[in-house]
Amino acid sequence: MVDSEGMHYRSDLVQLLTDLQGLWSHPAFGRRMVGVRGYELSPTEVRVLWTLGGRGPMRSSALAELLDTGAPTVSKAVARLEQRGHVRRVQDAVDGRAQDVTLTDHGIEVARSLFEAGDDMM
Repeated sequence: MVDSEGMHYRSDLVQLLTDLQGLWSHPAFGRRMVGVRGYELSPTEVRVLWTLGGRGPMRSSALAELLDTGAPTVSKAVARLEQRGHVRRVQDAVDGRAQDVTLTDHGIEVARSLFEAGDDMM
């Protein structure tokens, strides 16, 4: 058996950032934030809104890569968000076959609220 006690990053900052990233990406954290704001969103939907709010419109495939999840998972989340009026799909100006996912005005309000909830927790 290997003893891993005492294993750590040399930099305290790297350790803190690693811990914070683990907290932010944990599904329970997303559910807790959504509950605080009164939205009925899945953890994946929260992450889609955060990502679009922070990075702007993008294709579903780019969302899947950034969220480190499968395309079907993102596609279902985007469809649910679209039904609720949080996002819409728009034709890509360069490649007419492709669609970008973008926040609607209502989606911007929800994403902003999620960012504020994160700020409030700090």
